[in-house]
Parts: sequence; C-alpha cells; structure tokens
Amino acid sequence: LSELNPNINFIGIDSFFNNYNLDIEYPVIDVKYLNSDILTFTQPLTEDKFCKSNEEVLIIEKFIKCNSDKKIIIKLHPRDIMSNYRYLLKYNVIFLPEDYRNIPYQVMHASIRPKNIVSFFSSILFSVPSLTNNFQRVSLINSIGNTNIKKVVHQMGKYFGDLKILDTESSKL
Repeated sequence: LSELNPNINFIGIDSFFNNYNLDIEYPVIDVKYLNSDILTFTQPLTEDKFCKSNEEVLIIEKFIKCNSDKKIIIKLHPRDIMSNYRYLLKYNVIFLPEDYRNIPYQVMHASIRPKNIVSFFSSILFSVPSLTNNFQRVSLINSIGNTNIKKVVHQMGKYFGDLKILDTESSKL
C-alpha cells in the first residue's frame, strides 16, 4: 500500500492480537452460527454504484451454488435489504439474524470462528485475525468491473498471504 500512499503503514493484525491479552466480552452467539465453512458478507454495491441491477447478489448466488456442499452463513451489510437476498434461502444458507446486523463483525469473529470469510472488498477481509490453521480470506472482487477497486484489493492481498482472490467461475473452496 505504501506504493499507493507513502503515509500508510502496515501492521499485521495477527501479531497485534498475539502480543496482547485483550479482556474482551464477546456477544453470545447461537450455536447454529458457529464454525461455518463459509461466512459471506454482503455489500450494497448496486446502491454504491459499483454494480448494476443487484449484480453482487447474482455473483454471491453463483458462489453459493459452487459451494453447496458447505455450511454457508450470510451476514447482511447494515445497508443491504433482505428482500434482495431472500431467494438465496433455497440453497440452504443461513442468514445471521437481524439482531446481529448492526454489530460489527470484528466483535463477533472470535465467537463465530468460520473457516473462510468471503466478500468483495469489505474491510472484514483485512481486519480480523486468523484464528484457525485453515482460515482463509476470500475476495470475489474479480467478478465486478471496477478496476480501481480491483487494484486496491490485489495490492492489499499482498499483505495477507491467506487472501484468495477468486473468479466466480472458479469459486469452489
């Protein structure tokens, strides 16, 4: 990132959490949301003019179809509308309840402990520690057309060895 802005310093979040014994009270999470294979984070990309006509929902649907053998949980972005995603329930995915919608995921991460987190370019991909040996951060950024955002995610990916950037067509985990 220093290539894009010399004022940006990289601090590895894993080493930060490993060096501090933080006494944090985590929210109580229902057991059915724990240890998922994939936790997917939505982003209102159509609303933010990064996609057209809810393209982000179709991309997530393709990803879910490719990974239908996995336990998939979806956390809606606070500005996302459930009705845009409701039809994905036919794929046996689980949505985090409305109660969790406005809780920053970073607060829930240690409790939920997913094997993989998936988003387009949410800060979640870059702001939670790896808590398990097989933990992966997965970006679907290559499926949308904005080249500037793609450049930033690819650059950030260099700092996270476990960031996997997928195309929708090759999105089996």
